[in-house]
Amino acid sequence: MITTDYRVNKEINETILKSNGFNRYGTYKCYIYKNLIQFVIHINIEEKDWDYQVIDVCNESLYTPYYDREFGKNSIICELDKKIENIINEMIKSKIFIKDGDDHNSN
Repeated sequence: MITTDYRVNKEINETILKSNGFNRYGTYKCYIYKNLIQFVIHINIEEKDWDYQVIDVCNESLYTPYYDREFGKNSIICELDKKIENIINEMIKSKIFIKDGDDHNSN
């Protein structure tokens, strides 16, 4: 599960977001498990804030097993975690996000 270890790069702008797959409202969506589960990121450019959701596309609601891990992880959740981590890492490379402690990248 994503922690709060990431923040929006203070140099981010709409052009950078659009060139990295975000729509004009600062939203990025991609399927992370077949065409059933979607990862959605929303970035507020003015506030330099972000949030995310893991969505069950069939029910158009949060994918509850991702958030409720009280009874342990299953193989799908582990797969989702890896895919989300890869997406976040790509966004760090694209300078959309900065990992806390990496202030030297934010200039």
